[in-house]
Amino acid sequence: MVVLPWVALLLSGRNGWNNGIQRKLLSSKKLGYPLDTQRAGFIGNVLDPDCPSRLVFARIGDKWAALVIQVLADGPLRFSQLRTRVHVVTPKVLTQVLRSLERDGLLTRTVFAQVPPRVDYELTPLGRTLLGPLSGLRQWAESNAAAMLDARDAYDERADAAILQPGGARRA
Repeated sequence: MVVLPWVALLLSGRNGWNNGIQRKLLSSKKLGYPLDTQRAGFIGNVLDPDCPSRLVFARIGDKWAALVIQVLADGPLRFSQLRTRVHVVTPKVLTQVLRSLERDGLLTRTVFAQVPPRVDYELTPLGRTLLGPLSGLRQWAESNAAAMLDARDAYDERADAAILQPGGARRA
């Protein structure tokens, strides 16, 4: 693992992260997190900016990751099938999302030795554990989208009314 200079500074204790106890780094694309999440009894706190659980929260909150996970709920799919079901995602972005989900252990990529090459993507058991929470979020979003759009419209109308001058002209 590459330890970047700023990570070495963090581990030196000058910023309060290392209180004299040697801690392992949990690496994420060369970002260091001074917690060993592999130990039994690890308690995460997503509100703590130094907690690795924030990485999980960020991954699930990604614009496309939750959609890809839900599309894979019914079983393995090829890249083109995923792209068709997710809609409007570019091939580059979908590739990045799939790689990051694979890296995080949420899906597997299986390459079949045939002509033309075939690659299937499938949720891992860990990835399947997200289906329940994401299903609840999906149901909430689908049930409340209209109410949120109404709230946005009302907010925008109030904001527009607030910037009108008494003569009806908009301020610059």
